Amino acid sequence: MVSPRGTILFRQGQQPTGVLVLRKGKVRLSRVGHDGETSSKIVGAGHILGLLATVSDQPYLKTAETTVDSELVSVDRPRVMGLLSRRADFWLQAVEVIKREMKLIRKQVMGSHPAKAGSPGGDGQAATD
Repeated sequence: MVSPRGTILFRQGQQPTGVLVLRKGKVRLSRVGHDGETSSKIVGAGHILGLLATVSDQPYLKTAETTVDSELVSVDRPRVMGLLSRRADFWLQAVEVIKREMKLIRKQVMGSHPAKAGSPGGDGQAATD
């Protein structure tokens, strides 16, 4: 699908329907934190949008908006989950994407208050490990 500049692909808090693979173009991912501050980053071709929300069946953590005309491929949740259950290579790629997302989320949550050694998450691993 082709999405013109300024298209909102999904919004923070919206239930996921699947992932979007960015084939061409750029997308701004923005998140409004509990303190009201907005953080954002621009991603380019090859980025998989919405994977963490889709796999966990939780609301999107960010809003995705095209910054230029962009080409995306949409993959619905049942197909994503089917690929994860059948293809080890896809599963391993998904784990890497989720791992990067979790590191970013942890960094945003921790902000300028890093965990002390010996406290949950203080060893550089996710507290859910």
